[in-house]
Amino acid sequence: MIYFNGKFVPEREAVVSVMDRGFLYGETLFETVRFYRRKPFLWKEHMARYVGGCEALQIERALTGDEMLRVGMELIARNGIQNGFLRVTTSRGVGRRGYSIGGSNDPMFCMTVHPLAPGTRKVFRVMIASNPIYSANPLACYKHGNKLSQILARMEADRAGADEALLLNE
Repeated sequence: MIYFNGKFVPEREAVVSVMDRGFLYGETLFETVRFYRRKPFLWKEHMARYVGGCEALQIERALTGDEMLRVGMELIARNGIQNGFLRVTTSRGVGRRGYSIGGSNDPMFCMTVHPLAPGTRKVFRVMIASNPIYSANPLACYKHGNKLSQILARMEADRAGADEALLLNE
């Protein structure tokens, strides 16, 4: 089960329009919150970053932090997962074609839960990615939909046989 635009639904029923600005332009924000024994870790800190991102991108929030916590806890319970990740994703929603956000008045909002991968590793092979993330970028402090730098770093790590790639700033 996932939570999608105000309802708990099976994943296959959650459909995002190809006209959604998150799909077209990457206008999305997300937070991934680790939970242990069904309790979210550092919830307030994650929500502070999420709220800051919504304000910076001028994306209307569907729920308050307290409402999101209540929904997240119910979603974790409905899926019967003790330890895992809760992901919150918001997009600006469908709007006019082009870069103006005018007419985008109905954001998409979803929450998903994911169990931990089986087995716990104690040793990781880590490398430093060749492409940096510049701290002067005003979006660098938010988890937004444009993760092309991270994808390129992951591809670089895969080619090098590493488990992770660290992206440094300047």
